[in-house]
Amino acid sequence: MEWAQQRVDPFDAELLAMHVLDATRTQIHLQPNLTLTPDQVGQFCSLIAHRQDGVPVAYITQESYFWKQKLHITPNVLVPRPETELLVETALNLLQDGDRVLDLGTGSGAIALALLSELELHVVATDVDTDALDVCRTNATWLGLRVQVVQSDWYSSVHCDFDVIVSNPPYVSADDPRLLRSEIRHEPLVALASGTDGLDALRTVVAGARHHLVEGGWLIVEHGYDQRQEVVKLFEAAGFKDIQCLDDLAQIPRVVFGKRCE
Repeated sequence: MEWAQQRVDPFDAELLAMHVLDATRTQIHLQPNLTLTPDQVGQFCSLIAHRQDGVPVAYITQESYFWKQKLHITPNVLVPRPETELLVETALNLLQDGDRVLDLGTGSGAIALALLSELELHVVATDVDTDALDVCRTNATWLGLRVQVVQSDWYSSVHCDFDVIVSNPPYVSADDPRLLRSEIRHEPLVALASGTDGLDALRTVVAGARHHLVEGGWLIVEHGYDQRQEVVKLFEAAGFKDIQCLDDLAQIPRVVFGKRCE
């Protein structure tokens, strides 16, 4: 199959072809002279046109992979990023079977469902957006995992305590030029931007966590590349102890976590 003339990344074109043909990459490469039907050609060209317009592949195919799991994705939720798997790894190192976990701003449910795929947990996944919660429910059903889904503006509808709270909240400043990039502009702004400095949501998440964590419980958050010092200050102001910071695989500051202590 030939897509050298298409003005998209060859890897993206391959993913779109896999979607049209309902085939794996291996199956396609084993048939280099594979012929598409006219309908398949039309569908493939249509998908390529969307990709040329900057629409993320995950929105075109309505699926994405995160933590070894395939997820249903719509434009109502962010496309899961590989770097967010660091937050999952951090949580798994602190959790044990039977623990209660709160995932604030769950979106597609990627974090909550990744944790549930590894341990026997009681997970509450919240989001203010009902369309996002529908995506989370679809993914939970698809993967055969049980998660309690709650519509909540951060902690507003949360009324119990947890061993671990995780959150990948919006943390981009509202005037950040990155929001104008072709791919990012297709994602929900409410899940990306948070005030003039990008810290509004993180302030709410960190300040409210003490009231929803058991003694010795942990709060784990993802943050922007240049926000580590400010996020650590938020943790300190909220009384957290044993505060630790982690870089992602690209050596970019990514995660801060701390323990609730009296």
